[in-house]
Amino acid sequence: PSSVGKLGDFSCPRGEVMLSETAFGQGATLVTPLAIARLTLALAQEGKVIEPYLVEMVRAPGGRVLARARPREVGPAVGPATAGAVAGMMRSVVEEGTGRVAQLRGIEVAGKTGSAENPHGEAHSWFTCFAPADDPAVVVTVLVENAGAGSEAAAPIAREVLEHLLEREGIR
Repeated sequence: PSSVGKLGDFSCPRGEVMLSETAFGQGATLVTPLAIARLTLALAQEGKVIEPYLVEMVRAPGGRVLARARPREVGPAVGPATAGAVAGMMRSVVEEGTGRVAQLRGIEVAGKTGSAENPHGEAHSWFTCFAPADDPAVVVTVLVENAGAGSEAAAPIAREVLEHLLEREGIR
């Protein structure tokens, strides 16, 4: 690869091109669905990063709770003002942007669509969201491989998962 890349009409070192591409999620950006879900949760929680866990609860055969996971804050991802600004933009994505397909009647959803470049075929479809937007109870992140734009494949799946989770939480 060349050590000089093109960014717009300006010649610049390849590292600067990569940095610019990464700033808007393109190029060699690699991230897992869990990492996106954690970031989405941080944005929903005023910038606070919560440690993930895989098992919410362990019960004895008779139903008695033996152990329960306790969410633990591990630090800030961003400040509350930044988190609030991004969360507001995520609301707009679902209200009037590419994530409209994730709208739920009576519950405001905040989300972000995405398409991850795939050198071996069609782009991977992404959607991450939280709801209710004003008092978040659930975060959902969906990745559908080789499925194109996030609004086409991932967002409808996320909407269905959101509906189920919100019903389970007694919110819907």
